[in-house]
Amino acid sequence: MTDAAAPTPAAATDRATPAPDPAAMGDRPDSRPAERPDEFDPVPSRPDAGAPAAPAKPHAPEPQAHPEPLRRSPRAVDWDGFYNARDLGGLPTRDGGVTLTGAFVRSADLRFATEAGLEAAREAGVRTVVDLRNAFETRPVARSAWEERANAYRVPATREAELPDGVFGIRVPLDNTSDRVFWDRMREERRLGNPRFFRPVIEQQPQRVVAVLRAIAASPDAVVYHCAVGRDRTGLVTFALLSLADVEPEAIADDYAESAEELGPFFSRLDFPDPKEVIEASLAEHGLTVRTAVLEELDGFDPWTALTRAGLTEAELQGLRARLRGGG
Repeated sequence: MTDAAAPTPAAATDRATPAPDPAAMGDRPDSRPAERPDEFDPVPSRPDAGAPAAPAKPHAPEPQAHPEPLRRSPRAVDWDGFYNARDLGGLPTRDGGVTLTGAFVRSADLRFATEAGLEAAREAGVRTVVDLRNAFETRPVARSAWEERANAYRVPATREAELPDGVFGIRVPLDNTSDRVFWDRMREERRLGNPRFFRPVIEQQPQRVVAVLRAIAASPDAVVYHCAVGRDRTGLVTFALLSLADVEPEAIADDYAESAEELGPFFSRLDFPDPKEVIEASLAEHGLTVRTAVLEELDGFDPWTALTRAGLTEAELQGLRARLRGGG
């Protein structure tokens, strides 16, 4: 797998608070200044190039049984070892239609995906896996003290999945971790770790969003895309795709909210704190819930205008929409 995003200006984001926050629980950029400011800028190279040797299949503490969500989404896939994974099909659209199944699947990272699970994905038509994580999130053995700090409150780093023959993997980091000013502002506004960062990223940091959506648009057949826990970065991409498909706002909000239930077993299996209550409390300070935060981001949002301004072509937008709505 390779990074597909272009290098960014040399700077690093900073998370000043020493204690874990919902932004750090798996998905958001670390905010401490880099020892070498540009060392994490994505470059087209293998993510493990030069890294110390590590097991091909890193593992976390295993419970006696793999816990299952209390309530599974009817769109959840049943591929062995996939967590927080569900098809974007079957959702109601504003014109009374329903999105097509078999085009896009959102997921947490594939650290627990078994050979059987990955083969099931291939048999279901998946030909591309898009990894939204940064390079340092894919190295189980940190290269530096900076990397150790960067991953301090994230879920443990894990390598990219070893995919079956015929399934292509590409890593396109969604976060521009070099823009310290932007992420400091997101943290100060309490937008990290919840849907309130969706539109600021799309409208103010569009280059990475364009790179991800362009990679998805160019991928043949079904696509799985994921970040670390499949909630925030994956949620932003889902927000864009479902908006393009004119999915009902309530359904988009429901889809994001489902991650809270789906992620419980993933955090449990990792023996990692579930930030669900912390996120809910943070949003409550603004008079919001997880669902209403998504609806707030959707209010007045025009995905066609926003993504055209960002750099996607009309053909790319039409192609993405057609994958979920049919037609040319």
